[in-house]
Amino acid sequence: VVLGVAIGAGWQSLVAWVNIGCYYLIGLPLAAVFGFKLKLNATVWGKDGQQSRL
Repeated sequence: VVLGVAIGAGWQSLVAWVNIGCYYLIGLPLAAVFGFKLKLNATVWGKDGQQSRL
């Protein structure tokens, strides 16, 4: 809701930076912790197309 209000107020560049920051600073680290450290069966695709578990 807050981001929609900011877009309506003409602050599109601020909203874009907030979204990028949340994705790279919060989303990706949390995904790595949940997927790899907590052993939730995260997989990584190798160069040869084979799937390897970490």
